[in-house]
Amino acid sequence: MTYIDTAAYNKPSVLIPRKGSIDKLYYVDTPFWTVDTIFYTEIDTDIVLPKYVYYWLQKEHLEKLNTAGGVPSLTQAVLNKVGIAVPSLEEQERIVSILDRFDKLCNDISEGIPAEIEARQKQYEYYRDKLLSFKA
Repeated sequence: MTYIDTAAYNKPSVLIPRKGSIDKLYYVDTPFWTVDTIFYTEIDTDIVLPKYVYYWLQKEHLEKLNTAGGVPSLTQAVLNKVGIAVPSLEEQERIVSILDRFDKLCNDISEGIPAEIEARQKQYEYYRDKLLSFKA
């Protein structure tokens, strides 16, 4: 690898590995440069939100589309056949908002753990009160 001073693409994109860890997708919203073992997407944001595409492709489990026997591989021809349901932009925004919140709870330790502790505390209080609410 060497130093690059120009981005290959400067809009939000989904990065899709084409060799190796083909199940590890990445969402980027800053200018980037890729290597030859990763595809990037150019997305028409008048039709679909890049983050929606990211979540949709995760659901598709691209590792199932492996075209190689050894190192997992994807081809552009195979990827071009992947269909994406495209609801209205408003619905995409709603879906992305929900999935972003779940992602943050699951992957951001500073938010996830306190939220989990609070949820378990409420669960404990609920069952404690139910178990102890009988007539003597």
